[in-house]
Amino acid sequence: MSTPRPVVFYRTTLLEVSDEMLVMKIPGGWFSTWFFFTGIVLACAAPAVLLYLEARGAPDLWLIVTLVLGGIIVMMPWNVVERVALAWSRLAPARGHVALRRADDGTYALTINGRVEARSRRRGLFFLDEQGVNVLVLVIGDRATTIATYVQTGSSGMNWSFSQFDQGRVELAHGANPFTDTWPARSVVPLVRAVSQVLQLGPQPAIAADGGLGIKATLATIFWILGLPVFHLIALTWLKANPHVGEAVPLLSRGFLLGVLLVLPDVWILSRHLKRSWLDPFNRKADEMVNHARAASRD
Repeated sequence: MSTPRPVVFYRTTLLEVSDEMLVMKIPGGWFSTWFFFTGIVLACAAPAVLLYLEARGAPDLWLIVTLVLGGIIVMMPWNVVERVALAWSRLAPARGHVALRRADDGTYALTINGRVEARSRRRGLFFLDEQGVNVLVLVIGDRATTIATYVQTGSSGMNWSFSQFDQGRVELAHGANPFTDTWPARSVVPLVRAVSQVLQLGPQPAIAADGGLGIKATLATIFWILGLPVFHLIALTWLKANPHVGEAVPLLSRGFLLGVLLVLPDVWILSRHLKRSWLDPFNRKADEMVNHARAASRD
């Protein structure tokens, strides 16, 4: 049967649903990666811009604004680090046209943009809340793919209730009911029901969060998040007071070189945080989901 109102979860469009097949369109999510690397590039460029304005005799206000922005802009990658880690992990979200089909021989095929990514009798559907990153993960064989994501920010649960992740989790734990399109347009429940219908799933086990890094590592992360902008502000303030340092090198080249040197500590700390706090937990959860699907296939 076709759905008269196709949008079932934010911008995800459910194009076709039947007992044997599900076709949906999931929009691209490149903004977070773009935002991540743009922040690093802009942080590298800040010293060059500051030296250029200083050489041109720009007003002090311009120099101060550049200095402050150069310190603050290093926060850009930290604001999307969890989304970038999800995109680089084994739980990476599917993008484009996604089809799920059940064959007569009892196998299930996952096709993304016309390419068969996985085919197996082993399948599963799982919810995961990892430090505020809420995902709905489809497992076919050894392939785990996120098909719905909601990143909870702040303490408000309004959007959480609006997307009905909690209701979808309950349905999955008890065995989803038949698909209907009578839910709110941003509810994840129809997606849970549609996938469960095609995969012929019973109750699915709950997947606990990885647990994070602990209080000491969390405090260390907060220290670096707050300390790095201060470090950049101090370095740029010093550069403003000493604009002639390294005059043997052309001005813009000198500025970018200093910018790269300033960003190296950020890249090292951010990469460790991305891997230990997000990438490794996501990958461990992917393995756990695949193992659950494997164990269920033996029952």
